[in-house]
Amino acid sequence: MQKNKANEQRIVAADMSRALRKLSEQLGPDAVLLSSRKLSDGVEIIALAAGDKASTEDVSSMHSDRRSGDRRAKGRRSDDGVAAASDSDTVLPVNSKASVHSAASRLAQSIGELKSPFSDTSAFETLQQELQQVKKMLEEKMSAAEPAQPIMPNPVQYILINRILKMGLPLEFARALTDDLDIHHDVHSEANDQAAIDRAWQLCLSRIEAIIPLAKDDIVAAGGTVAFVGPSGAGKSSAISKLATRWLLEHSAKDVAIISHDAGSESGAGRMSRFSSMTGIPIFYVDKDHALADRIAQCAKRRLVLIDTLSLSPENPAAQQQLAALSALSQIKTLTVLPATGDRRWIARALHQYQQANSVGCLLTHMDQVESIGELVAVLLTEQSPVHYLSDGGLLPKYIQTPQRAKLMEKLFKANVAGDEADYIAVPTINVHAEDASALATG
Repeated sequence: MQKNKANEQRIVAADMSRALRKLSEQLGPDAVLLSSRKLSDGVEIIALAAGDKASTEDVSSMHSDRRSGDRRAKGRRSDDGVAAASDSDTVLPVNSKASVHSAASRLAQSIGELKSPFSDTSAFETLQQELQQVKKMLEEKMSAAEPAQPIMPNPVQYILINRILKMGLPLEFARALTDDLDIHHDVHSEANDQAAIDRAWQLCLSRIEAIIPLAKDDIVAAGGTVAFVGPSGAGKSSAISKLATRWLLEHSAKDVAIISHDAGSESGAGRMSRFSSMTGIPIFYVDKDHALADRIAQCAKRRLVLIDTLSLSPENPAAQQQLAALSALSQIKTLTVLPATGDRRWIARALHQYQQANSVGCLLTHMDQVESIGELVAVLLTEQSPVHYLSDGGLLPKYIQTPQRAKLMEKLFKANVAGDEADYIAVPTINVHAEDASALATG
């Protein structure tokens, strides 16, 4: 063993296994391996004793000098594997208990140097010892790590989650609905596949039906003052006309009134005037001479007052003033009118923008134009906004109804095909990390 500058020790041996043994015997198990290279008669390693430190300049200079000498004496080596070993500047701890990475590195070096384990008994024994060491370290790390929570613990849940995802409900809802279902049978054979799926699916359907956010009362039938807010084109005026006409079927026109903010629009005012002349229901307009509170006081003897608001963006100052006036009157109940055809993110944003202290839920329009309402239901569940009415495109009162769970379930699951061929595929039990869930679901 020779000493270089900065207390570096140079060790030459016939192969890497012997060199590492010499290093451990001479400098101890905590010595630090600085570099290694092939020689014509063996290998050379440069190391430091435990506690000694080598500067970056010394190490770089040492390797630069060595590489320059090699090029002058022998020329460039053509073997990439040997060149990589020659230029290795990695500092590795020799302590066998340091980490799995250090043990794996030494094992790789030993395998590379070992030409024939049967012709070199000592090297073969060293290799066996290092394999046992790596195995032990891996076992310790695996036992110490917390087990990953399974996302899809069995094939039945896998099928249920995929069915729910087809309906447009997000993965977090699918997991919540299926995580604690009483599923006792995995899908293994054709004899019990469908029975297990059907049993679990019925439990899942019952849960979904129970959590659909529906209003308990018909607030228009109960009477009072109800305001309708929402984006342009949502169908507020049409919904008000249907509800007012439905009221007329059981009550007198003297018991109902409509207050409209659309006095400045010729089309809006003309449409409401024609409706008033046909039904006898009076229309009162909010303008610069008549505030909303004044119009409500004027209709105090009416059993039902329906308020139609302007279709303005919530960022518009006039819309903000209108919403503030509605919120200030505690006797008003506010319904947010939303088209069922809207995008999930757009509907969520609209609910936030029109949300007020006196908001009681929403009215969904254009229900006849959508195939599945899974995404819409997911938004309403997240925002905790109950559905009070469902409206189709027709102008007759029969086209607006209080929601029925059975019909909503039918609409919700229309996109899901019962007995999908994928349900009959034997899917193996899987354990997926949370970050892989999206890729699995879309796949």
